[in-house]
Amino acid sequence: MSTQVNLTGEPPTIQDPYLTDMLLLADNVWKLLESPGEPFNLFNFHDQFCRKGAIEQNRADLIGRILKHADDALVIANTKRTPSPQESIHASPELSDDEFDLLAGDWLGLYFLGMGFPNIWEPIAFFAEGSGFPRGASLCKAVGDVYREARLSCVRRPLASHRVLVLDHNPLAIFAMEATFREKRDLKTAVALLGMLFELLQLRLYLLAGGSLSLCVPEASLKSALKIEIARAENLHANGIRPRGGGVFNPTVVVDDMASFMWRQLQTGFLTSRRNDQVVYIGAPDDEELSFMPGCVISNTQGIFRTRVNNISSIKRQPGTFDQSRVATNARETERGVGSNPGRAGNYLPSRMLNSFRDKLERVTKQQLDLSGDASFLEERCQALVR
Repeated sequence: MSTQVNLTGEPPTIQDPYLTDMLLLADNVWKLLESPGEPFNLFNFHDQFCRKGAIEQNRADLIGRILKHADDALVIANTKRTPSPQESIHASPELSDDEFDLLAGDWLGLYFLGMGFPNIWEPIAFFAEGSGFPRGASLCKAVGDVYREARLSCVRRPLASHRVLVLDHNPLAIFAMEATFREKRDLKTAVALLGMLFELLQLRLYLLAGGSLSLCVPEASLKSALKIEIARAENLHANGIRPRGGGVFNPTVVVDDMASFMWRQLQTGFLTSRRNDQVVYIGAPDDEELSFMPGCVISNTQGIFRTRVNNISSIKRQPGTFDQSRVATNARETERGVGSNPGRAGNYLPSRMLNSFRDKLERVTKQQLDLSGDASFLEERCQALVR
C-alpha cells in the first residue's frame, strides 16, 4: 500500500482500508480506556483490547496491513536518513509532519494490537532530535515514553525516589480531539487520538505503579482552553451539529461537561492508586512565569517539551506588571507552537536543563485539588473562570 494517504482532513471519496483500520483501533481503544472498572495492568489491557469482537476477528489482517504500510513508510524515512550520494542532493533532510504522523500511527496501531515494533520509531526519534516533534501522535508517543520509562524505573528500583512533574497548558486536549474525531472521522485525527490514548494509558500505568507525580495546570491556560472549547461548541451548533448530549447550545452546560470530563479522567488515574504524592494543582492566576513556561513532562532522567521554545527568556515583559489577557494568549500560542516560539511543537528537553525546569515547577504558587469528592468543586471553579 502506498504511503500517500489522505491526511488533509477532507473525507475520502472511497474508504481507504488503512483509514478503516485506524478508525477501528481509535474507537476501541477509546472505549476501553473510558469504560469504568477495576484498575488494569498492561497485559490485561492488551488482552481485553485484542478480544474485542471486530479486533479479535481481524487481528492478523490488521497487523499485516499495518506492517505493509509501515514498510513503505520506512523506505521513505530511511532514504532521507541515509541518502545515497546521488540522492543526497535531491532528498529532503527532514521528515514532513505527515510522515511523522504516518510512522507514529503504524507504531501505535501495532502497539495496541500487542505487537511491539521498535524499528518504526527509530527514524522518528532520529529526526526529532534535530527538528522536534510536530503536534500530534509522535509527540504524544514521546511523552508516553517518559511515563513508561519512569514506571519501569519504579519496578527496577522500588526503593529509589521516582517523580514526574507535568506542566499542562491544555488540559482539554483529549476532550477536544475526541470530539473532533467523532465529527471528522479522518486519518489525521484518528492517529492523533491514538497518540493521546497511548499517553493516557502510560500515565495511568505509571500512577498504578506507585510513582510520585505532580500535575500543574496554570489558571490562565485553563481559562483559555475553556473559552476555546465554548467557541468551538457554539460554532458547531451554528452549523447544525448538536452538542454532546443533544439539546440547545448553553455555555454553562458546555463548561460543566468539560469539568466533569476532566474530573473523571483525574479520578480514574489518580484515585485508583490512592497515594498522597500523586497530586493535581491549579497554578496561581498571578504567576506570570508559570504561564510563560513551555508545557512539559519531566521525569528524573528525561523530559519532553510540549512546545519548542528557542529562547523563552527573550520574551519582553515590563517588571511589576501583569496582563491576564496577554498571559492567556501566550499560553495558547505556546501550546500551539506559534507566536514567540517558532519551530515544531515539541522536542526532547536537554539533560542540562532538567534540574532547572524541575526547580521552577517546584517553587510555583499553586492550589491542590481535592479529588476525593465530586466534580462540583471543579465545575464551580471553571464557571468562575469564564464569567
